[in-house]
Amino acid sequence: MTNTSPRDVILHRRSRVKNKRPLTTDIQWGEIAVNFNDEDASLYVKDETNKVRKVGGIFYSDSAPDPSVVIDGSDELSHGELWVKRIDPPEQSSNQEEDAHLFIYNKFVNSNAGGWLEIGKFRFALLEETLDQFRDGTDGEDIVHTDGNQILINNKSVIKGESTAAGNKLIINDGANFATAVINASNNVIINSDDVNVNADNVVLSSDTSYYFQTDSVTGTGSSTFTYNDHGLFNGEEVFVEQYLNDGSTPGGLTSGNYKISEASLNTFKLNNGSTDVLATGNVKIRYSPSVVLDRDYNILQSGNFEVKGLGDFPDTSQITDGRWDIYQNTQNGNVRIYSRTGTNISEIVGSSVTIDVKNSTGSVINAWTPVYFVGFDPISKVITIGPADASSSLAMKALGLASASIPANGLGVVTVYGELKVGDSLAIDPNPPGSDESSSVVYVKPGGGLTFLPPTKAQGQRQPIGLLLKESVGDPNGRIFVNHPDIDNQVQLKQGYIFVGSTGDHAMAYRLDTDFFQTYIADDNELEISAADEISFGAYEFLWDGNSGSKIQKKVSTSDEGIGNTQQTTIDSFPVTYRSAKFFVQIALGGAGIPANYQITELLVVHNDTDVNLVDYGTASTLNQRLGDFTANIVGNNVEIYFQRYAATLGQIQIKTVRTAVLS
Repeated sequence: MTNTSPRDVILHRRSRVKNKRPLTTDIQWGEIAVNFNDEDASLYVKDETNKVRKVGGIFYSDSAPDPSVVIDGSDELSHGELWVKRIDPPEQSSNQEEDAHLFIYNKFVNSNAGGWLEIGKFRFALLEETLDQFRDGTDGEDIVHTDGNQILINNKSVIKGESTAAGNKLIINDGANFATAVINASNNVIINSDDVNVNADNVVLSSDTSYYFQTDSVTGTGSSTFTYNDHGLFNGEEVFVEQYLNDGSTPGGLTSGNYKISEASLNTFKLNNGSTDVLATGNVKIRYSPSVVLDRDYNILQSGNFEVKGLGDFPDTSQITDGRWDIYQNTQNGNVRIYSRTGTNISEIVGSSVTIDVKNSTGSVINAWTPVYFVGFDPISKVITIGPADASSSLAMKALGLASASIPANGLGVVTVYGELKVGDSLAIDPNPPGSDESSSVVYVKPGGGLTFLPPTKAQGQRQPIGLLLKESVGDPNGRIFVNHPDIDNQVQLKQGYIFVGSTGDHAMAYRLDTDFFQTYIADDNELEISAADEISFGAYEFLWDGNSGSKIQKKVSTSDEGIGNTQQTTIDSFPVTYRSAKFFVQIALGGAGIPANYQITELLVVHNDTDVNLVDYGTASTLNQRLGDFTANIVGNNVEIYFQRYAATLGQIQIKTVRTAVLS
């Protein structure tokens, strides 16, 4: 045997047991241990710090190596171990039938507690040879990827750069199929261009720098009124209440948050939380960020703080150009008003009325406050055509409303169909005697056209109340009418003996009562009531009553049903014991599959003395000469109940119809 130098001797331990690792006492420095298990082939050495380190073999499993399951060996993972995490099925971004992620164990992370780091994340990010961090993807994949000159997310173009041949364009959200909005969160955006085109339904221009102010005073017990001179806020605008006042430490008088302005005047306003005006414990600091919203036609849909002209009443023709409108502020209450001018007419655009655009279909001017009716539709102007209403002609009725201002012959105009109509002369209403005040009077469409305080008679034509006069204005254009007031019919005063009835083609027509059928009397509450006459005759039928409530007669019709084979008694009627007697007319129908139809009619008389009931069945007829059952009665509580009991041999579905006439005690 040839002797071998000790340096040529390989010392090692070996084991085929899965998950077996050597202990530090099992091997010496430089000695190796080999695990040749087919699922955990590994090589171990002991380093100079007396630690067992795994230096070969990569752990491949669905879950990370668990040192707690080590058999008779070291229960620590070694620094630098590798683990391939098996994934089946693979992740969406993989085309493999089976996928895997690579991890390395670092004993210094997690405050030296150790942990697995995935290779390909954090500082170990994967890079392709072209340094492209966005891998090309296929349709429908939820990834960020590139495709030529564009970056896509979920296969939707986010940003795209066009070449010189295409015009040197940078396109954001190509095709508008990626997002509903593009937000630039920078503090300053400069657009250097000769032309800017915005293709959108709405464009919102918001101020990035907010306007701050602290209120000067606050009063009120149910809700607070805040004072700040020339605050510039209008009803409905939204503001933010800061937590602290101007000094940055004193809490404000309201919980911080969004509120809306209400009851604004020139120097005061209230704050609404969405449901009610709030009560504050002191002054508040307001942050206000005005914004302007433009639609695709550059119309202002919403505007923030803007300057208006101060005016106590309304402007004249020297202040507004014909065909234009302007904004004014009522210095008496701070409200903003919009006025328009058509010719020499100045009209206030208010939200307290409903108006429609119309075209005059006649060759004559239609004056302001003239009632008009629907004629047709103009396909060119896209508005309805109207003409002056006339109560004496059914062809020129019903009236839609009143002309808001003079409408030129064959020209366009506006009609108020509901609400307050201003700018008019009450002398246009006939009759209007000088010195009288017809305010609150009902205004009618006049026979021949125009307005009148006198309700037309049936002989004159149709009667249509069209409004209430709110303000008399004899000789000046400041009158006011509330057009088509919802309570207008109740304002009409009738003569004695008249009532309102629904009449086709004549709204709320008044007719006299026929005293042959109705009478008036003073009720228990001393109010005048209308009731049926004691004797009413309709052809061959006559109804009699002596007017004494003690002899009142009650009639009732009722229906009862009982199922096939029911053997229990059926309650067919019940009436209060306050009625002493009653007469019944009872019709019974028997039917069902395979059962001959049978019909029975029976008359009953019932009387009681508050304790006992006497019932007499004094007349019965049947189509098959077969009686279907019997009747009984009893007092239950405060009611008299009538029962029907079918004969046991009678099968089928039974329906009972009862007509009762009862007389009070």
